[in-house]
Amino acid sequence: MITLINDIPTQLYVNPEMREQLRARLHTGEKIRGFESLDYRKDGSTFWNSANVQAIFDADGTLQYYEGTLEDITPRKKMELTRMQAEDALRQFRNVMDESNDAIFVIDPKTARYLDFNRIAHEQLGYSPVELKKMTVIDVAEHITSMDDWLERLDLVRAKGGLIFET
Repeated sequence: MITLINDIPTQLYVNPEMREQLRARLHTGEKIRGFESLDYRKDGSTFWNSANVQAIFDADGTLQYYEGTLEDITPRKKMELTRMQAEDALRQFRNVMDESNDAIFVIDPKTARYLDFNRIAHEQLGYSPVELKKMTVIDVAEHITSMDDWLERLDLVRAKGGLIFET
């Protein structure tokens, strides 16, 4: 590595400014824990790492070297990105539900229980959100009077890839 690297900030760090931030902090004598940066591998691919590092100075205060450990945190970063994307999609879905003038329900197919719904849904039915969360479609819909009716309707929805109906 020593023979191949002649410019650490540009050859190892995707963002060379991260190296300068790290060095500035180290030169104050700070012992750094969990310094995250996106770095290059030898083959040019990138990975996230977390560094625990400190500068070692001699008795005169002259920098001798840096010592520390690096941990590849790429899997964690990918998981965080996936989680953020899922949360963003959920927020978008929630916004669509909340802004709709139509009643929208999310129903557990196995139990027929209301899992989620928009404001219009519970207002039109006349139940509070707390009440509706304790109920099933069978409790509310006059045309679905049993679990068999519910499962039959569910099979129809699955067979057609969706279903729009008025009640």
